[in-house]
Amino acid sequence: MLIIITGPSHKAWCSKSVQPDSLRESITFILGEDTSIEKPFFTYAAHYYHTDTVERTDYIIVTARSLLDVRNYLEQHPPRNRQPWGIINLVVHSNEWSGLSIPVHKDGSPRTTSALLNKSIQSGQFKPLPDYLIDVRTDIRIQGCASGRDLPFLELLSRAFGGSAPDEQRPLVRSSKYFISFYAVRDEKGRILECERYLTNFWYAFYPKDKNPDVTALRLQLQTRYPDVQIDWEDALTRKKPRYFGDVFHTTLFRALTLKWSVLYTDAISRPKVGTSHEQEYWLSGQSDLQDHLQEIGIPQNAFAWEIKSIKHDMADHSIVPAIKAFGRSTMLCIMQTFTEPDPINPDQLRPLKPDFDDPVYYSIVVPPHSSVR
Repeated sequence: MLIIITGPSHKAWCSKSVQPDSLRESITFILGEDTSIEKPFFTYAAHYYHTDTVERTDYIIVTARSLLDVRNYLEQHPPRNRQPWGIINLVVHSNEWSGLSIPVHKDGSPRTTSALLNKSIQSGQFKPLPDYLIDVRTDIRIQGCASGRDLPFLELLSRAFGGSAPDEQRPLVRSSKYFISFYAVRDEKGRILECERYLTNFWYAFYPKDKNPDVTALRLQLQTRYPDVQIDWEDALTRKKPRYFGDVFHTTLFRALTLKWSVLYTDAISRPKVGTSHEQEYWLSGQSDLQDHLQEIGIPQNAFAWEIKSIKHDMADHSIVPAIKAFGRSTMLCIMQTFTEPDPINPDQLRPLKPDFDDPVYYSIVVPPHSSVR
C-alpha cells in the first residue's frame, strides 16, 4: 500500500498503513535530487526503501534538504506508536574528507563538515532530540559513500542528535566504508521491477589538474599506494564502464580538488623568492606543515598543479603583512569494482554482495554509551 502525504512542511511515502505497537517505526530521508538521468541515485534509493522486502521503511521523506530539516522533522512528526525511532536512513552523497553534501541548515555552507556541525552544536542551533524520540536503540544509517572511514564524524552525528551529557541517550550511527549505489531491474517496457543497493570498492590516484594523465605514472602510483591489491591497474585504466557486473573500471571522481595554503612572514626580507619554478618547488618542499597535511589526506605534492605567488595579507587588526600563497588543483581518478557473490539461483552468475550492517569489514559503527550493542 502506498500513501502519499502532502502538506506545507513535508511529503512522505508510507510503505505500510499500520505497524504493531511492539515494533519501532523506521524512516528514510532522501536528501537530494538527481542530476543524472543515467544513474538516478536518489530515485532508485527511494524505490528501494519503499519496496525492498528487508530494508523498506515505514516512511520516506523527500523534501528535507539540510541536516537540521531531518532533526526538525523527527521532532515534529514523532512515531505514532509513541516509541523512539528505530532505523533512520539518511540517503545522501558523502565522502571521507568533507562529510555530507547537504548543509547543516539551509542558509549555511553547502556541506555538513565536522567543523560546521560542531559549531552548530556548540552554538545551540542544532539541539539534540529528547530520549523519547531518539535513544541508544535508534540506528542512524548514513547511506552515502565512504563516510564510514571518518569515525570522528560519525561520533559527532551521534552527539548532534542525542546530546553530549553523560545521562543523555545517543543513537547508533553507522555507514559504509565503500561507495554505495542503487540500480534498477526493468521489464521489456522499461518499467522498474525492483531496485537493489550495492557496495563498490575503490582505489584512488591523482594527477595535476588540466594535465593529460600518464597511464604508466598512474599505474606506478596505484601500485605504490596499494601494494597488496591484485588488480591489473593498466587494464582498468582502459575503460570507463564495467563490461559485466563486478568488472574493474575507472572514473574521474573529482576534476578539481583544490588546496589553498598561506604562510605569513614578519617582513619582506624574510619572505623567500618564489618567482621561478625551482624556487617554488624548493619553497613547497620546505613547508613541513603542508607536507604533513598532504600526507594526512594521502595526495602527493606532485599531483597538484600549483600557483604560488607573493602577496600582502590583510590581518584582523587591519595591518598588512607579507605572505606567500599557494593554490593547488588536482584531479582524482578512481578505480572501482563492485562487491559480488555467486547467485544461489544461477550459480554461474554474480549478484551484489549485501553484507550485514554489523559486518566491520564493510561498515563502521559508533556505539554510544549505555548501549547494549557491542
